[in-house]
Amino acid sequence: MDHGEIGHLFGDFHQLLQTQTPPRPFTFAEPHSCEHCRDDCFQLDEQDPMTPCRFCRSDDGHTTTSPGYVSCKGCGTVQEKLFGRIFSVTFRHAFSDAIAAARSGCALYGYLIHSLGSVDDLLLRMKDAGFDREAVESLGTSGKFSIYAAEITLDGTPGSFSTEARLTSGSSVLYVQRLQGWTTADDPASKYLIGRPYEPDVDSDASWHFARRCLNICREQHGLCRGRLMDTSDVRDRRVTLVKESTSVADIPSRLLDVQNEDSIRLVELKHAPHGEKLLASSLGFAALSYCWGGQQSVTLTRALKRHLLDGFSKSELPKTIQDAVRTVKKLGLRYLWVDALCIEQDSDEDKAAEIGRMATYYGSATVTICAAAALRSEQGFLFRRKVPSFEAGPFRLALFNKNGANEGHVYMLKDSEAPPEHTTTRGWTMQESLLSRRILVYADRQLYWVCNTSTAGCNSSEPPLVDKAVGSARWLVDGIYPIEALITRPTYNQWSVSLRNYTTRHLGVPGDKLLAISSLVAHLMEIAKKRKEDPVYIAGLFVLTADETSLHSQLLWHASDRTKMCRASAYRAPSWSWAAMDGPIMTSQSRMTNKSPVHRPEEIAVIHSHIDLVYQNLPLGSVKGGSLTIHAKRRRFSECINFPNLPITIRGALRGLTDVGHGIDLLPDTDDDLRNVQHVIRVGGASGSDLFLIILFSFVDKSVRLSEGLVVSWNNSGDMTRVGVFQSFESKDSKFPFQDCDTALSRLV
Repeated sequence: MDHGEIGHLFGDFHQLLQTQTPPRPFTFAEPHSCEHCRDDCFQLDEQDPMTPCRFCRSDDGHTTTSPGYVSCKGCGTVQEKLFGRIFSVTFRHAFSDAIAAARSGCALYGYLIHSLGSVDDLLLRMKDAGFDREAVESLGTSGKFSIYAAEITLDGTPGSFSTEARLTSGSSVLYVQRLQGWTTADDPASKYLIGRPYEPDVDSDASWHFARRCLNICREQHGLCRGRLMDTSDVRDRRVTLVKESTSVADIPSRLLDVQNEDSIRLVELKHAPHGEKLLASSLGFAALSYCWGGQQSVTLTRALKRHLLDGFSKSELPKTIQDAVRTVKKLGLRYLWVDALCIEQDSDEDKAAEIGRMATYYGSATVTICAAAALRSEQGFLFRRKVPSFEAGPFRLALFNKNGANEGHVYMLKDSEAPPEHTTTRGWTMQESLLSRRILVYADRQLYWVCNTSTAGCNSSEPPLVDKAVGSARWLVDGIYPIEALITRPTYNQWSVSLRNYTTRHLGVPGDKLLAISSLVAHLMEIAKKRKEDPVYIAGLFVLTADETSLHSQLLWHASDRTKMCRASAYRAPSWSWAAMDGPIMTSQSRMTNKSPVHRPEEIAVIHSHIDLVYQNLPLGSVKGGSLTIHAKRRRFSECINFPNLPITIRGALRGLTDVGHGIDLLPDTDDDLRNVQHVIRVGGASGSDLFLIILFSFVDKSVRLSEGLVVSWNNSGDMTRVGVFQSFESKDSKFPFQDCDTALSRLV
């Protein structure tokens, strides 16, 4: 292709981008398929993802040890049996013909070409992708779009794929756009692919069949869901025939709603009930509701209303969300329901403390948790029909053939639109409710989903069948709603950090519940840490593993992920050194907790005294009304740093790593008010900055760079110190730096 032809090709490309109108929306009932793309077909092949062994890299193969598990012949490691498939298609039309097809109305080729961007974008992307002159010149006649996707599933079950479409010319490859492969339930390809059209009616027969099927299979076959996984070694048979499930009498809630008769729902006081009634609840199990209150509820358990609730009341008296939960419980074949508003005395601090202390047990023992994710308020309900979401692109229907040339159905290629955040994922209390559950029915914005310790499923969309996931797989279908067991293979501090970052993005109806609303999750993680012999200690929000000498230092080094969204609580709820004193998203310094190298060490700090005043004495992991931490550590007056020769001081929004070399001190104030205070001190050259100090927690040495990290604190009139941020100092290890000759001193942090 000469320069004239290349110019003509890109001229056609530019003209298409300028003139083509967006295609009409497509659906699974009316997908796109036209004369230009209907002969483009997917090829299906199989692969063995078990060889070479991922542990010893040998090619010796595996032997079956038990259903779903194999043993490597090389190293003997027992692993879950994996199965692989490859879906591939190279589109027939070369680039110039693809432009012509798009101009003639082919939505598939039109979408692929528009995904390349402008002419300038395409030329720049080809240059960055390593397209040589020959690849560019032959683009019109030999450049073709293609899709190559590999799916790996457990033991040959259907899977899903999401992959980048590619534009190839010669040996050069440009990644274009990510697409997903779905199919319909009655299509032969459904035995390979699990993606389905959404089911918008969560109150339909199909949705109820899906919910009952997921729950029944899980109760009857999922050994991993019979209790809580406490460690990676606690792995039971994945799919076995189990004895009938029952709940331990000790784990039954103090109160439950008996919803057997919708016209006379009864509050049952099980802690005072005859043993026979406790055994009945133990045998039948119960559902727990996770939902947004959205303000004060119309009906709650109080001393004044208790007699009425015990005597029996109509479902119509309840808020719509709880009415829908009652309907769900009955549709699932259950009898009992636990709802916080109706099973905890809302006007009794004593009862609240006792029941909140058992929430980990309640959600962990519930037969299923009903998550009303799409309901903003308790009066809204969650069984309403969903709006069918539109796709960003597609569906484009392509035939599927196996390696023998036999037709295997159709693949529907599409780009799904991003789902909005679910309402329960924006609220504080609901986070631990899902994390502590072993089975969850998620009534989400688009449709109904299932997630448990063993499997995930969607009534439709990308996850219809009950698909097993690897133990500890961080895989869930609705962002922010999953059991904590999804993180079980991770270090304890990582489970805490992931959960804490999620939690601090959420909001609380009662701001003073900041520590209380996560206390049950903390209790669960404390159990895990004890089993792992990590000697956990919890200090007003700091999750410290004393077996790790860097743990306290790292826990103190949390920082704002977005300072503009940070503010201090208007009423006291935690010491200043705890993230719980703040509103807004935070980041943790978890990476510091794993490095045992001698050159990456904590400073010699000693905790001389710690004191926490609890709001509820029987909730040691809950709310606090006071606290202090007295440490013996190196510290430097900030004004001395300002006047240190040739030492730049910079305000930043994130911690830097050792690879980000530099010189000077970086300050990360917690809030905008702290930022203005620090800027003023710097502006006046430290003249009024005698009350600001830097306390050193870490020192690192890497090659020629020394990095120090610690707290920025303000010294108040009483002699106590309050946190205002964190800092980093980068210096040459051979030069004099501000913290070289620091003396250690006592600092009482409040």
